[in-house]
Amino acid sequence: MQTKLQDPNGETVDQDSSMVQAKKQSWLSRAKTVLTSLPALCSSEMKLYTSPLVTSLKSCLLRSVSPLFHKFVLVPSMDAVFIKAPNSNHLPLKIVYNMINFYICTTILLLLWVSIPLSIQINKDVEYVSTLLSAAKQDKDWLISIRRNIHEYPELGSKEYKTSDLIRNELNKLNISYIYPLAHTGFVAQIGTGLPPVVALRADMDALPLQELVEWEHKSKNDGVMHGCGHDAHTTMLLGAAKLLNQRKHNLKGTVRLIFQPNEERGAGASYMIKEGALGGAEAIFGMHVDVTIPTGTIATLPGPMMAAACFFVARIEGKGGHAAEPHKSVDPVLAASSTVLALQQLISRELDPLQSQVLSVTYVRGGGALNVIPPYVELGGTLRSLTTEGMQRLQQRVKEVVEGQAAVHRCKGSVDMKEDEFPPSPATINDETLNKHVDQMFFPLEPHYTPPLQSHILTTINPLLQCKSILLLLWVSIPLSTQINKNDDYGSSLLSAAKQDKDWLVSIRRIIHEYPELGFKEYKTSDLIRKELDKLNVSYIYPVSHTGFVAQIGTGLPPVVALRADMDALPLQELVEWEHKSKNDGVMHGCGHDAHTTMLLGAAKLLSQRKDSLKLGCGRSDLFTNEWVDFRFMESIIRLNIFMQYRENDTGQMGEQGTVRLIFQPAEEGGAGASYMVKEGALGDAEAIFGMHVDFTIPTGTIGTLPGPMLAAVCFFVARIEGKGGHAAEPQNSVDPVLAASSTVLALQQLISRELDPLQSQVLSVTYVKGGGALNVIPPYVELGGTLRSLTTEGLLRLQQRVKEHVIARSSKEQITRVLQWLVSSIINSLSSSHVVEGQAAVHRCKGSVDMKEDEFPPYPATINDETLNKHVDQVGSMLLGPEGVKVSNKVMAGEDFAFYQQVVPGVMFGIGIRNEGIGSVHSPHSPYFFLDEDALPIGAALHTAIAETYLNDHQPSSAV
Repeated sequence: MQTKLQDPNGETVDQDSSMVQAKKQSWLSRAKTVLTSLPALCSSEMKLYTSPLVTSLKSCLLRSVSPLFHKFVLVPSMDAVFIKAPNSNHLPLKIVYNMINFYICTTILLLLWVSIPLSIQINKDVEYVSTLLSAAKQDKDWLISIRRNIHEYPELGSKEYKTSDLIRNELNKLNISYIYPLAHTGFVAQIGTGLPPVVALRADMDALPLQELVEWEHKSKNDGVMHGCGHDAHTTMLLGAAKLLNQRKHNLKGTVRLIFQPNEERGAGASYMIKEGALGGAEAIFGMHVDVTIPTGTIATLPGPMMAAACFFVARIEGKGGHAAEPHKSVDPVLAASSTVLALQQLISRELDPLQSQVLSVTYVRGGGALNVIPPYVELGGTLRSLTTEGMQRLQQRVKEVVEGQAAVHRCKGSVDMKEDEFPPSPATINDETLNKHVDQMFFPLEPHYTPPLQSHILTTINPLLQCKSILLLLWVSIPLSTQINKNDDYGSSLLSAAKQDKDWLVSIRRIIHEYPELGFKEYKTSDLIRKELDKLNVSYIYPVSHTGFVAQIGTGLPPVVALRADMDALPLQELVEWEHKSKNDGVMHGCGHDAHTTMLLGAAKLLSQRKDSLKLGCGRSDLFTNEWVDFRFMESIIRLNIFMQYRENDTGQMGEQGTVRLIFQPAEEGGAGASYMVKEGALGDAEAIFGMHVDFTIPTGTIGTLPGPMLAAVCFFVARIEGKGGHAAEPQNSVDPVLAASSTVLALQQLISRELDPLQSQVLSVTYVKGGGALNVIPPYVELGGTLRSLTTEGLLRLQQRVKEHVIARSSKEQITRVLQWLVSSIINSLSSSHVVEGQAAVHRCKGSVDMKEDEFPPYPATINDETLNKHVDQVGSMLLGPEGVKVSNKVMAGEDFAFYQQVVPGVMFGIGIRNEGIGSVHSPHSPYFFLDEDALPIGAALHTAIAETYLNDHQPSSAV
């Protein structure tokens, strides 16, 4: 049966017509030219795909491609590639020229030049790694024998004589030169041309002062010394690398220095190796360490800070010794030392940014020996750790100041020795991001238990012909994608333009809200204003929800459903900014940007309403369309898995079928947990995801800040009451002093942070007020203290709540001394995890303690944890509207946000929208009476809300709609 075809001009032609035959011959001729060029292209090592010229040509060519391509679906075959035209049979690729022009053939030829060298290089890389790993496994028995030899005869730092001799003997057998000795027992081997570039690899050789308790054939034969940190394996692996490199030295395009280092454990052997020139002319260095937390056959990498800067210290506090029965004749260093230990922990809990990681541990205290003699001095020591070298240096300085200061308060003399000669401080291990990516890229999926990302997985068995067909197929898939890229660019710019046309309206709305701020659950005028504007837009809503809140809805009413949220309440704050639209409600101010949040969501409601007929359509698949050329390896993987895209375009140039946007205008975010009430009353409806934004004065207007994972803290408040027995200050023996008990409690609470918290987590416990008594000569009957708990995990907050109660609440007992002793014994036996801090502190001082977490007045907020997939969606939309440079990385903050209540029900993302503008004074932090906002951010926020919703709906269409 003959097949009728339509050419680009709309003419119907017969498949067997002379015109078709002529065009077939023309196409075959050009195809022959392309295929003839392939051998030369395949041998090319040039990375043409990175050329600015190619990028420019690609952009020009792809913008000219006929939209006709969008009507066709590509179908793979083992011996050909077919195109399925609408209402037609499968047609061989060689007659496709009936539907395209020579310009597209030129595009294909250009892109073949780009893609083929890349694909060849990918396969070469996989083959390289596979061959290398196979060669290494052939040496396994030899490597095991070396490692076991080292393990049986472990040696401490700077005494690794046998280890060093063993490895050097093996290097001699391999005819590999080395320089010895460096830093006593260390040495450096070198392989390659001796010319740049130069890269260094490092292994440590020393063992630990540890008695091995593993009973096996190759147990340590050196009593009290053991390779308990894997250095025997490190050394063996670097020796194995030396053998492999030596076998392949003629292929090395540079020089490799292999550093066998002594004394890593506490001896800072690396610093001495550097001083003695071990690095040579190395431009980069790599090292590895065994890791018991991940399975054999895998590696773990981390860019940036990975391991802490560390140092040790010893403090000596000198007093005056004497008989314990006559303390007034002595100067007690034990009291001074105890106060010093407590004060040192407050460096971590009160002076450290909770988003940083530092540790200060006092690990020993020594003083005196007789039970009836006050000693002349006390010595204490420990270690300081920080994930930044600067942080450790600051800790060192503060330790000296605290020791000297506390000693002076107690009439003693304090001194600190940082032991730098004996234990040189180690700087923080901070991995270079570029080199870390290099390590990641080297590990292709060559073993069954590897589960790499799809885009890095390439079959090595694709034959050249099939590979060429795959490339050609990719091009046919890619050309329509590139056209959609341009549509997304147009979408972003047109949406932003539409939002900016509403700027005057948005500014006027925001200023009305700003002039008449209202506190939580009292946002009556604000709610009324916004609802009236929605009425004008014919946008329906449900009101009231949680007193003054309401939820508007736009779209088809069908899934998928996405929610956008804004908070409406103001702060109990007196505005000090003198301007025309200053707050007219005394003592109330929009000092956190909620007036802007509400206005931006209203702006999004207007944009979405204007575009509601296309809400079911979206704007293109944002997960596949980016501003960069489609990654070849990713597409190759798709082809290998037989996943082929069908691109359908309706009359508007948009995709999809259905969707709904819920706009949540929420009351009482500031301490009132309004979101929790909105959730209870059904504000989310059937939403599958939720997005919110908050003004950010740290980044400029025209940018956004995003962060996957934990972003804002879980938060709660507490009030503790410690009851004693009041009395005259001149007769303390007739009273039970709650002031002393409260003071001890405050100190003890800080140790929850400095001693019980994992330093890699972030938590804060702040006692923010203390209230008790009023007369200067009367011991009060009770003291009340309160504050806040913060944690970047909700679980961490719950644990802090429990521990605070345990520290405060006193147990009842008839016999005070018995109660005290019982508490002290149980504290020791049960350890910190079950000790009773507030309970114990109150009990020790014969008081009764109680804690109120104020959950009715200030409901605890969960942690705001951004969904990683949705965060990527926000990044893509931000890049589309503001450009890649307009998307910043936000910082974690220990403030709370009730948006987290929504995230407990559905995945969500809270992100920042920049408002910083020094020119107009938009530089003050939220909750400041001088807070001022750049109103240029209003249309940007409206456009972002709109684009996030539209693209989300499009990306999550039901399968029947795609």
